[in-house]
Amino acid sequence: MVQAEEIEALMAQLERPLVAYGFSLCSDLEQARDAAQNAFIKYLRFCTDKDEKIEKPKAWLFRVVYNQIMDELRKEKLKRKYESEVKHQQEVHDVHTPSRELEMKTMKANLKEEVDKLNELEQRVFQLRVYREYSYQLIAEEMDIKVSHVGVILHRTLRKISGQLKSEMSEVLK
Repeated sequence: MVQAEEIEALMAQLERPLVAYGFSLCSDLEQARDAAQNAFIKYLRFCTDKDEKIEKPKAWLFRVVYNQIMDELRKEKLKRKYESEVKHQQEVHDVHTPSRELEMKTMKANLKEEVDKLNELEQRVFQLRVYREYSYQLIAEEMDIKVSHVGVILHRTLRKISGQLKSEMSEVLK
């Protein structure tokens, strides 16, 4: 079992060199101090839990500091990588980027074009449902048709529009 005097002597002798070593690895004084402190804590736990003595405590402590600093640096690198990927994805999907705005204008123009190709009944039902967000019941009352007929017209209309837009997109992507 390790004696308190032995730990104090190790700390007095190695604390500054361990912090300096940690700092040389990461250039962050606080991180280096934390690594040195954690190394001593791990040393103490290891010696008390295992009832064993470490043959070369100096080398062991330096290795613990090295491993901890390297683990932290890897975590930071991974974190930065995923932050940059997330930022890139947000930029790609951001509505306010010029390319996204152009894409949205083009999609709206294409949709308007397809809606203009519909007959008057289909256009009216589509506009009431999509733009004004009327319920089927309100559309039926306003147009004096059955609710089930509203559903049929809307379903047929959406199928026509999506079919036309899909065929246009497939031509563009060829």
